[in-house]
Amino acid sequence: METWIEHVMQSQIPELQRFARGVELDKAAVQSRLTRSINNGPVEGQVTKMKLIKRMVYG
Repeated sequence: METWIEHVMQSQIPELQRFARGVELDKAAVQSRLTRSINNGPVEGQVTKMKLIKRMVYG
């Protein structure tokens, strides 16, 4: 990841450079997501479902 960020920063693509800066700012979270198999996707799905039901009930 370090090498990729260095290459991107040397490139002439401003959009990709902005993305790489964001990745670098939150490097710990990005590395955690790339190296661990655990995620909160199922929990977020349940939360979204509950919010939908709440909106339907309360109009």
